[in-house]
Amino acid sequence: MSLNKLEDLLNISDSDLKHISGNITSAIHFVSTPEKIKKGSLVFVSSKEQWTLALEGGAGVIIALEKILPTDIPKTVSAFTTKNIKLTMTQVLPLFDKSSRKFHKGIHQTAVVSNQAIIGKNVNIGAHCFVGKNVKIADGVNIGPNSVIEDDVTIGEGTTLHAQVFVGHSCVIGNRCDIHAHTTIGSDGFGFYTDNQYRHYKVPQIGNVVIDDHVEIGASCCIDRATIDSTFIGAGSKLDNLCHIAHNCTVGENSLIAAGFFVAGSTHLGKRFTTGGNTVVSTQLSVADGVTLAGRSTVTNDIPEGGQYGGYPLQPLKDALRTISTIGNIVEMRKKIALILKTLSIKE
Repeated sequence: MSLNKLEDLLNISDSDLKHISGNITSAIHFVSTPEKIKKGSLVFVSSKEQWTLALEGGAGVIIALEKILPTDIPKTVSAFTTKNIKLTMTQVLPLFDKSSRKFHKGIHQTAVVSNQAIIGKNVNIGAHCFVGKNVKIADGVNIGPNSVIEDDVTIGEGTTLHAQVFVGHSCVIGNRCDIHAHTTIGSDGFGFYTDNQYRHYKVPQIGNVVIDDHVEIGASCCIDRATIDSTFIGAGSKLDNLCHIAHNCTVGENSLIAAGFFVAGSTHLGKRFTTGGNTVVSTQLSVADGVTLAGRSTVTNDIPEGGQYGGYPLQPLKDALRTISTIGNIVEMRKKIALILKTLSIKE
């Protein structure tokens, strides 16, 4: 996609963009970074160094952070300012997003759709998809090829399922969610009873998964169905690739979870839970609202108060950083302590 007229930037809802100089009637077809500019493209800059790179690279349009804008702007450059580059990127980049081209228009002839499914308006279902009985798909849903939607699933308005997504029976996905390729929603939870002969008896997982509105789930994630009730992902939450949410867990609204996160069963994560990559939270725990975990942390006990934490065993982040910096010196510290003890004639 492209922008036919630059003046359309000024019509973006809730945008603070201001036109400072240059032509606003020309079209723009590309977006570039300051470091790798295509001549004539649109570039976002947030520093004076990036501004210089954009000019030297022949940027056609520059959207600059207001506080770094120079006074001597070349007349050949169309310049706009904003007070928040990141927010403006979320508003402008959709104008150039090509993802809408990825989906077959309508229902592909190779898709298998139950005649008992309820399909809304403007729904796109790709090649070799399966849609089961009593499935309810709201208006404007996109489903990529080779996806499987089992019986009794509900998918909300404007939601996108990319290629090869699996949604197990009876699960619910809210409005305007974005589920990336190879993700599984509603696989069986890992529930077994083990007797004294070490024989493992499967506990049927008859619950479901409920995903609230505006949730994004990255590629190759697994969200297990609950044993009886619902595994729940709160509204506005964002999960990166390769995350595992075990059965009976709840993830609070507006959580932000980086790649490689694993949480064991029946754990409650509060609102605005935020974590770096490769973190692990153990089973049957309660994590308060507003908790942030550093990457590669491990949680084995409840976290009753919001705040920043890290490491294993988990500590407040400031203490965790001190611990990490100390670990690299432990061998040398032991040598020094041994020398002190020897000098004082004290046995270890």
